[in-house]
Order: sequence, then C-alpha cells, then structure tokens
Amino acid sequence: MKKMNYLGIATICVAFSLLVAGCGAPADNKTTVSTEQVASKPDLSVIKAEIQTLESAWSEADNARDVNAVAAFYADDAVSMSNDKPAQTG
Repeated sequence: MKKMNYLGIATICVAFSLLVAGCGAPADNKTTVSTEQVASKPDLSVIKAEIQTLESAWSEADNARDVNAVAAFYADDAVSMSNDKPAQTG
C-alpha cells in the first residue's frame, strides 16, 4: 500500500512540475528589423502572356513541320523519359 502512495505522489509531482514549466513566463523575444528586400508578387497576367506566346510559337513550328524550330525550344541537356524506355539525353 505504501508503494502505491509513493507512486501516486511521484506522479502528481511530475505532473505539477510539467504544468509549472509549461506555464512559465514566455521567453524574451526581441523584435529585429530586417533590411532584407522582399521579392514583389509576380504579375500573373504577364507570365501567362509569355507562356501563351511560347506555346503559340511552338505550335506554329510543329504545324509547319519545321524540325529545327521545334528543336530550338529544347535545352541541350534535356532529358526525355518515356514509359518502359531508357531516358534519352540531348
């Protein structure tokens, strides 16, 4: 019976110490002013217009079956990954 009382008292002490530690005064957070520049929000309408221009140019080159014009849209180190085939680089 005494063992049970010690265990109960120890449990209450641990719970109380955790409560006190958790409810302590908050740390002293000093506010610092950052001189770092923040990037402005991108203009989505401009980005959309750029993408549409590239897509239209690619479509025109593809419809004209101009291989050199279509190839110009790909990077020299491009990687093409097809299903069930090894990756092709270049």
